[in-house]
Amino acid sequence: DKLDIKRTLEEEARKCQWLVLWLDCDREGENIAYEVIEVCTAVNPHLNILRAHFSALIN
Repeated sequence: DKLDIKRTLEEEARKCQWLVLWLDCDREGENIAYEVIEVCTAVNPHLNILRAHFSALIN
């Protein structure tokens, strides 16, 4: 449930100093990252935020 996810993010963000986002580098991943940032910074505006960028080679 989306409300449960939001509550969990808020609860964890209150206790954190850093938020590292490790999502796909596509449009959907970008949208999710910004939604997570919005929720987390609403309860902890002093979060340090990093975004991981990665790629993979697949045979």
